[in-house]
Amino acid sequence: VLSIISVEYLDESRSQEISSYEDKTAGYRLEHPATWLASGTNGLALDFEEETIVRIKIFDEQENLDELVAAEEEGDSTEVTIGAQRSVRFLSDGRMRFYVPKPPKKKIYLIKYMPVINKVDDEEGAEKELVLFYDLLESFELIYFTQLSGDKCGGLQKLECSEEYRCELEGA
Repeated sequence: VLSIISVEYLDESRSQEISSYEDKTAGYRLEHPATWLASGTNGLALDFEEETIVRIKIFDEQENLDELVAAEEEGDSTEVTIGAQRSVRFLSDGRMRFYVPKPPKKKIYLIKYMPVINKVDDEEGAEKELVLFYDLLESFELIYFTQLSGDKCGGLQKLECSEEYRCELEGA
């Protein structure tokens, strides 16, 4: 039996409090530093000190990643893997853009990183900010399940019962 009392990171940049963000309707979840405040109704914006550092935009009814990227971007791209999907990265002016497809739902996510800390003014701060962004990108996960609704709960799918309902499905 192993009992863990606390966890400390040797890397100081990772010791910040982390917040989770999940949008079941849009179909993704991620983790980000608690100091990056989440907002937005059409996609997601993560703001740090009143400046947007990360923005996620969703292209609906898009099946072909290569066609969308050709219409939206110019220049060379690099293939990367994000959320277990073949994705594409573009770099320009210190900003990064990642296109992540979700084929079954005909969606493509555009994740933009716009650094707030200028590398010329604060090289160490800019590097820590970039590490935090890569942590966010690594945590980006596509949600593939369908959100069930209705007045039934419990069962093998372990749907949580609301206060006003009781379990009526077989298996629980």
